[in-house]
Amino acid sequence: MQIRENIPLAPHTTLKLGGSARYFATLTETSDVSNVFRFAKECEVEVFMLGGGSNTIFADGVIDKLVVRNQLCGISFEEIGDEVIVTAAAGESWDELVKQAVAGGFSGIEALSGIPGTVGAAPVQNIGAYGAQLADTFVSLTAWDKEHGEFREFTPSDCDFSYRNSLFKRQFARFFITELKLRLQVDQSPSAPDYGSLQAYLEKNRIENPDLTEIRDAIVAVRSSRLPNVETTPNAGSFFTNPVIDRSQADELEDKFPDLVRFDLKDGQVKIPAGWLIEKAGLKGKSFGNFRTSADNALVLIHDGGGTTTELLSVQGEIKKRVEDMFGIVLEREPNYVS
Repeated sequence: MQIRENIPLAPHTTLKLGGSARYFATLTETSDVSNVFRFAKECEVEVFMLGGGSNTIFADGVIDKLVVRNQLCGISFEEIGDEVIVTAAAGESWDELVKQAVAGGFSGIEALSGIPGTVGAAPVQNIGAYGAQLADTFVSLTAWDKEHGEFREFTPSDCDFSYRNSLFKRQFARFFITELKLRLQVDQSPSAPDYGSLQAYLEKNRIENPDLTEIRDAIVAVRSSRLPNVETTPNAGSFFTNPVIDRSQADELEDKFPDLVRFDLKDGQVKIPAGWLIEKAGLKGKSFGNFRTSADNALVLIHDGGGTTTELLSVQGEIKKRVEDMFGIVLEREPNYVS
């Protein structure tokens, strides 16, 4: 494993922003994990583990850390009766994992098709879409614990999963995830998520009883129509998480805004789409210097080139203020900020 110095970080993120890493390495072997942290300790810098770069915003200037690009590879499926245990290395593409699961006829994560990033990043955010989330199929994960200098296995209760959150997001610098296990089903009669955009796609294409492949294809198509391709249009996907508020607050908002889009949750709270709030605030498709919100999806911030992270954070603040002034709701950024 080679450790290099002063490596530009913008090419390693989908937003194409950020300064340079004081130290940079690419990790391909689990056996090198302890060496990574030993080097960082000797140089008195923190370690930042980088996946696909779709959920990371690097600050401008020099990032005084050892940034490690995670490229641990390997995916396996073990059938046990009607269940399948999937074991995947953290550096694998999340969507490639979903693709292989669907191709094998295994259900449980097809609703999470098309989400960018790596397998290791998935539990950090507890990624979710179409009413499903990673925690629904999670079995365990293995991570290096910097505090104790050893590998540890984490069960569902250890991870403290919640909406787009987990122990690993709250203690991001402490753990490095190396492997993930999920429990899927051998399912020949899957059902497509009951979401308007997805159902409209299936109806338009005259698909009445979709199989797993057709469900995945539909989800990828719908996501692609709403989320610009990071290869050609720099962005970080959904820039803000959907806020969850008390039902009484949601009811008051609905009185003021009868067209309010809301999703009542089992715990009595209500999820409000952040994209709806931003659009209602008149910011959909709006330009902010070198950045703009997507004209197709107000939740996506696009970098048109020439911008800086400082400018991006200013744009973030302007959007948050407009939404808070109008709705009394404080939006939270979804991508991690690293300085």
